[in-house]
Amino acid sequence: MDKYILSGSLRYEGNSKFDASNRFGLFKGLSGAWRVSGENFLEFADWLNDMRLRFSYGENGNKPRKEGMFFNNYATFGWNYLGYNAVYPTNMQLENLKWESYTSYNYGISFDAFDSRLLIEADYYQNRTEDMFGYDVNIPSSTGISEINIMNIGVMDNVGWDFSIRTLPIKKADYSMTFDFNIAKNYNILREVADGYPLERNLTLGNGQYKNIIQIDNPIGSFYGYRYNGVYTEEEQLLARDVNGNIIADPNGDPVTMVYDFDNVRYPFQLGDAMYEDVNNDGNISAQDIVYLGDANPDFTGGFGSLMKYKNFSFNYFFYFRYGNDIINMTRMQGEKMHNFDNQLASTLKRWRNPGDETDIPRAMLGSGYNWLGSDRFVEDGSFLRLKYITLTYNVPKSFSQRMGISSMRLSTTMNNLLTYTNYTGQDPEINIKSNDGTIYTVGYDNSSTPVARQFTLNLSVTF
Repeated sequence: MDKYILSGSLRYEGNSKFDASNRFGLFKGLSGAWRVSGENFLEFADWLNDMRLRFSYGENGNKPRKEGMFFNNYATFGWNYLGYNAVYPTNMQLENLKWESYTSYNYGISFDAFDSRLLIEADYYQNRTEDMFGYDVNIPSSTGISEINIMNIGVMDNVGWDFSIRTLPIKKADYSMTFDFNIAKNYNILREVADGYPLERNLTLGNGQYKNIIQIDNPIGSFYGYRYNGVYTEEEQLLARDVNGNIIADPNGDPVTMVYDFDNVRYPFQLGDAMYEDVNNDGNISAQDIVYLGDANPDFTGGFGSLMKYKNFSFNYFFYFRYGNDIINMTRMQGEKMHNFDNQLASTLKRWRNPGDETDIPRAMLGSGYNWLGSDRFVEDGSFLRLKYITLTYNVPKSFSQRMGISSMRLSTTMNNLLTYTNYTGQDPEINIKSNDGTIYTVGYDNSSTPVARQFTLNLSVTF
């Protein structure tokens, strides 16, 4: 076998979805491997089937999802003057729209030993996305256009590693068992944001809303909102305090009480209301008290399983997991808000009703109050372990099947999504961690997602 492997590629690609000035892109690739097990200094290791160090570098490009998005488009008004319809621009011409480009570096090792009874692969990668596409971007209306279809919005890095192992601990004539395990970690970091792309999208801070913010050097998929400190159960808690814990007084010397202060709203908190942390200790719960609450990206993902065979029977199972990701449980928010006539969750039976009640659920306030602002009250750990499938198979002996003129016969049953272990209180922790509205702002929201269904399958395979 070859000890040194090197290959490269060069691709020059054009696409009519770009203006002529940026229509073509040059993408390069290089990969190599050193088969260490082929070196003379490892001749003694007869138990080693193959070991190699790998490296790859690659470039790729992505094009807009629709044709003609860079054109300056026009539309007509619904009325006319002197028999002619007036026209107005609906999209700005985007002569400088570029390819969304990917650059990746990958370093890895492959290990095969003991007659392939032990297989290990490990990889570390660094990927950069430049000139990321952003769709339906709001721009200042002073330009004459309030929104453009697409623009290059910034630079993002993805750094991570993955590790997998397969073992064959038992291999006998009538019985064998394999075991597989894999684990991976990825961390995305927003490095640059283009001028003109808004770092925050919504300016409202009302009930049921989280601040849609992106921050450089933070992951895409981060959550921002208020810290929830429970319920105001004592009059003393309603008094505003400075950074030293002293009660804040107004110009007349009277104590200041905590208020929710935004735009034209100034709501004084009362007993039974939700209590949010006054981060800057000014007595007002406002935009200045919004903090980072977590993010939807898991710390680790992976899975493990086994295949066991005994004579004509085989049994196969596989678990997979996510660990360390957060979810905004919008279902719980809607079910505990007690703000309208909608059905509410049973947990609201523990709400605050009278002075002296000890609870972490605020009072019911029909059509008023600010007891369900976007806060970490509804941010939950989305970690889970799920039994993805179990399969039991029986291969009918040929001595029996051939009596019926059948070459082979196999019976099997498969059960999918049988068990899920999680502390998440929503219907299903396995939500789509991609954006639910096509932007990079809202990631990891659970709006009562339909859980995966349990599936039971019986299969009969016959070969004549």
